[in-house]
Amino acid sequence: MILGGYATEESLTRRDFSYTALTTWEKNLNIKRLPIVACAVACVVLLYMTYTEARDSRLTKLEADRLVGTWSVIELDQVGHTATPDEQAYFEDGGYKITFTDTEMIHSPDGIAMEYRLDINRNPKVLEYVEDGRVVARAIYRLDDATFEFVVGRQPQDGIHPNPPGSFAIADAASGTFPTRFVLKRQVDD
Repeated sequence: MILGGYATEESLTRRDFSYTALTTWEKNLNIKRLPIVACAVACVVLLYMTYTEARDSRLTKLEADRLVGTWSVIELDQVGHTATPDEQAYFEDGGYKITFTDTEMIHSPDGIAMEYRLDINRNPKVLEYVEDGRVVARAIYRLDDATFEFVVGRQPQDGIHPNPPGSFAIADAASGTFPTRFVLKRQVDD
């Protein structure tokens, strides 16, 4: 019904389905409050993101703290190389050690230090070798109180970010990746 040149809600509902749908949607959502609702949702999302980043940072710090200390290499496996009896005896005697600080790993045979960082959100977890702020190699790892196992892939020649190995079994490695598997035992005197 038209009153004074304007359509009433009743007259439009009969003829115009979209008006009815819009009116019902407006009534249910209360469009005037939409900006407030959008801001509230955005705030909740930002708070959640901040919380998860802080939680991840704390969890990564806890994981790094578990790693800190001196570890003896008890196994070292490479594609195409089997440890000689002398090398195996060297490992068994604790001759090859790796000391971890919260940001560096230092290899005892030659004293080479390499910056590292952990990505605990991946499965398996990833250890990244960092040089001049750039990731140069990635390893997958598993860590418990007494044993630390990691498999590191070689730095690619093409300059692309290296992918971590796909498996802890180096025999399953993709052609040309030449991973190295380390098994370390925590030093008791730490």
